[in-house]
Amino acid sequence: WSADVCSSDLGRGCCHNCPVRILQFTSMQGPEVTARLIQATRRTPATVVLDLEDSLWDVIDETRTSALKAAGRANLVTLVRTHPDLFAKQPIGVRINRISGPDAAPDFEALGRASRFVEFECVLPTKVEAGVDIHENVAGLRGSGVAYRSIVPIVETRRGLANLDDIIEAARGAGIEWLAYGHFDLALDSGWWPFPDPREPVYWEGVEPLIRRWESAGLRYIQPPYFRTHDRAGMAGIVRRLERTCAREFGILTLGPRQIGRAS
Repeated sequence: WSADVCSSDLGRGCCHNCPVRILQFTSMQGPEVTARLIQATRRTPATVVLDLEDSLWDVIDETRTSALKAAGRANLVTLVRTHPDLFAKQPIGVRINRISGPDAAPDFEALGRASRFVEFECVLPTKVEAGVDIHENVAGLRGSGVAYRSIVPIVETRRGLANLDDIIEAARGAGIEWLAYGHFDLALDSGWWPFPDPREPVYWEGVEPLIRRWESAGLRYIQPPYFRTHDRAGMAGIVRRLERTCAREFGILTLGPRQIGRAS
């Protein structure tokens, strides 16, 4: 990731040469399968984000979710022990479960064990709903000895948006530079159906004010994933809209190598 900011920081709108931060969600599977998924992105500019949250959620039988998440954490620790070279060759982060849920403490413990072997590029705490959530995530990571370079909180609930000023203040106080927007979890939390589509103007009527709030506080914005992974034109259109809207370096969450070329 480039940490440089282009001349558009002065308010002239983003230029096409402004760097884009790309984070690719990757499901946490068995160590060897996950290692191959990571290797598939080696020649791309993306940071792999191993997912301990939704990719380990059984939407059919939620009673299985706890066991799936426990297995995901075990697989992560095994992966870093058996393939530490992957983390030396490319940036790899991890998405963790919400601080108020039962999986937060086990996530911190697993990341602490993994940090005996590697350093994570970033940690993405989910469903951040207040400034105290940021403080508790920072404390949990530090208390467990997690080695990481940055934290990228995800704001994705009605309560989180209602407390956005508090979250921004806490993020700035913690030295956090990026906030991610979780559109689809917000849509579920809000009961929106159909989901607003990023190819439609109504979507941006809600998103662009958020970007302005992010950036006016000195933070950088990360766009949620676009789930139509085969729609190259749609992905390119989202990038162009962000280039016109963002006055600072921005980021995009992607769902696979197919999308990375359109995002970058």
